[in-house]
Amino acid sequence: MKSLRLYVFALVLLTIAGCALPQPTVSPLVVTSPLNALSASPLVTPAALPQGPRFTITLPVKAGGTVLRGAGKAGVPVRVVNVTQSGSELGNGKIGADGKFEIRLSQPLVAGERVGLMLGDLGGTLFQKTDFLSGPGYQDIPLIGTVFTTTLISP
Repeated sequence: MKSLRLYVFALVLLTIAGCALPQPTVSPLVVTSPLNALSASPLVTPAALPQGPRFTITLPVKAGGTVLRGAGKAGVPVRVVNVTQSGSELGNGKIGADGKFEIRLSQPLVAGERVGLMLGDLGGTLFQKTDFLSGPGYQDIPLIGTVFTTTLISP
């Protein structure tokens, strides 16, 4: 009799515990073709960031140089930074109406270091910082920020 009670008690416990187990749910995902099954997702993908303009640095850039030349969107203020030296500013200026720039640097360039082009002060312009969040060749460099393009200084 005692073993029957233990058996019934164990059966009741297992029945109650079974109700607490996770139950399958119905997915809102509808797969229309087997090929789409691998890539389908119920998550909403955010819209792509608008693409900013392309910026370039005229190559080659040689050690000892004190001027950096390049091209980009007319009227955009830019800064030349030493990426190797944690983004220290080497010079700044504005891209001309012809889409070209020539910026005098505060010190001669050093072989083996990397310099980059960043957004300058937008005060007094019609540009917004959001116009330059993403674009062709843009890199987000930790502790420096968004750099439009970089180049290695050659000997």
